[in-house]
Amino acid sequence: MNNGSKQEYLSAIRSRYLAANKSEKKAILDEFCTVCGYNRKHAIRAVRHPSQTASSPQKLRRGRKTKYHQPALSFTRSQSVIAKFGSEAAATRI
Repeated sequence: MNNGSKQEYLSAIRSRYLAANKSEKKAILDEFCTVCGYNRKHAIRAVRHPSQTASSPQKLRRGRKTKYHQPALSFTRSQSVIAKFGSEAAATRI
């Protein structure tokens, strides 16, 4: 089964899964895992949360926010070049 057909099958199952009770969800997940070859936890996540597609404007950016803005970064980079190579080398590099 290729990825396109898995996505079609997932979208067909998603509506059934969300409307089902607990015992029906178990049967739907068992069927989905055997057909697609996914493990159970991945199948639960795939059915409950639609994937990020091209219609999403941008991905969620994780991690620490940037500490410095662009002008400050260019200044610190130029200062590090001056400290490392001297002012003559910094003038030719920047």
